[in-house]
Amino acid sequence: MVNPKTALAIAVSIVPLAIARRLLYSSLFGYRIAPGAKIGFLTIIAVEGADIEAGIIGRANKFIGPYHLSIGRGTSIGRANEFLCGRWVKEERFRDEKYERFCHIGDDCVITSAHKLDATGGISLGARSWIAGEGSQFWTHGIGVKRRTISIGADCYIGSAAR
Repeated sequence: MVNPKTALAIAVSIVPLAIARRLLYSSLFGYRIAPGAKIGFLTIIAVEGADIEAGIIGRANKFIGPYHLSIGRGTSIGRANEFLCGRWVKEERFRDEKYERFCHIGDDCVITSAHKLDATGGISLGARSWIAGEGSQFWTHGIGVKRRTISIGADCYIGSAAR
């Protein structure tokens, strides 16, 4: 079942003009999105908060979940990537787990296409780093995992299908 915020974000994602999508995400959700930022058609942004500097987010990306999103200046995100955090993380039984719930993408980064990034435990990508190719997955939660945050430094290159 889709929650109301995600349903509204889906509606915004099908608006035909990138500038209109940017303005709707800013006004309806309170996201801070720089005037030069481009948000691709079918890109769904349904997070707790977002700070998006001037950059390009391609088509059909999903930013969904109870986490804070920040995307730096000059960053390029390809198509069909998923940046997710399940709503289950806010349930009472997970309170003591202290999931950090953030996705920070630095300035001048490149994320190509069809990657999955889990923001449940927090994930950051340093300035000028690349997640290249297709099909990489970054998971920040799982059975018995204590240190969940993934931090990828500046000037790093990660190729296809990394786990």
